[in-house]
Amino acid sequence: MTSSRDEHAELPRTEIADPWEDPDDEYAVLVDLTVPEAQQRFYSVSSDWSALDTKALGILAVAAAAIAILVTVHQDVNRLWWIPAVTLTVAGGFLIAAIWPRDFYFGPDLLDFHDEMRDLSPLDGARELLYELVDATRKNDENLTGKTTLFWWGLGVLLAGLVACLPITLFRPG
Repeated sequence: MTSSRDEHAELPRTEIADPWEDPDDEYAVLVDLTVPEAQQRFYSVSSDWSALDTKALGILAVAAAAIAILVTVHQDVNRLWWIPAVTLTVAGGFLIAAIWPRDFYFGPDLLDFHDEMRDLSPLDGARELLYELVDATRKNDENLTGKTTLFWWGLGVLLAGLVACLPITLFRPG
């Protein structure tokens, strides 16, 4: 079996850190400080994904409600009611793209990782775990950046659509 490191090897190990002169000190720092911090960062990215999806769904609901209102009252407002409706639909498309499922990297498969690390020293295992966590977090950060960009585009287009609703509702046909 191949590990996630083999499938997604992009980050050279030397970018994380060179081995220390004293392996015992390095092991203590890895186990007590660095690996737990990398785990916390990994969980933080996971929470950021969920929070962004929740925000996007809420704003998508606002866009859908605004479109429904425009469609409902379209005979009583300006004949150009469809312009903000189309704008709000485009905003909804951006928001749907923001919440669309993407790959989330969970790090190494723990059973495979255990099998691979079984014959190595604890220090090498801690180094490998740190590498795997940093690599998974980096990949998830890249996906989160794409989701965030789509979210902000959706929010901006939604605001433009809501602003466009003002003249449509204020200037009624005579």
